[in-house]
Amino acid sequence: MLKKIVTTLLVLCLTAAVLVPAVAETAEAPEKKVINWDAERQQQFADAGYAGEFKTFGSSNISVMIPNDFLPGTLTEESIASGTLAAFLKLDGTMIAIAQSKPTGDVTVHNMDEVEEMARKANPNGNFQRAVVNGLDVLVYIIPEKDVSTVMTLLDNGEMFTVTCTRLSENKDLYSFVAASLQIKK
Repeated sequence: MLKKIVTTLLVLCLTAAVLVPAVAETAEAPEKKVINWDAERQQQFADAGYAGEFKTFGSSNISVMIPNDFLPGTLTEESIASGTLAAFLKLDGTMIAIAQSKPTGDVTVHNMDEVEEMARKANPNGNFQRAVVNGLDVLVYIIPEKDVSTVMTLLDNGEMFTVTCTRLSENKDLYSFVAASLQIKK
């Protein structure tokens, strides 16, 4: 009788040991925050005292709200070669840079999980969050020690479209609106 009880307990323990990891692997990832630039978001932008216009960039026609107090900057040949499409500056040196390029080196990414993995390796102290912005799967990450935020999405051609904003601590609300505006121009 004791042998049967021990055997039954052993079988239950082994079954639990097999099932727990299987259940954990099938558990869904946390839901991504969904953000849409709609009439309400546009009004929030205006109510916060901001004004700007959508500008379209890159081969995928991605539009981004560029605040009016950011003026177009001049790009160097090096920055153009690295994929920078545009840079916008405020008089205080704050910048929004738009880029589209393939990952450097022999790296190829196929999905946003790989994009996030690559970004985490490059910036282990960054704060990362995934979201869906106007239908685009994006990675938002902040590098506190550099006071920079970046929003990136993977394009169908394997390139990454990025919007990088400097001096985040002074422009956090504004950059939240810029990130929320990212969308494919139709």
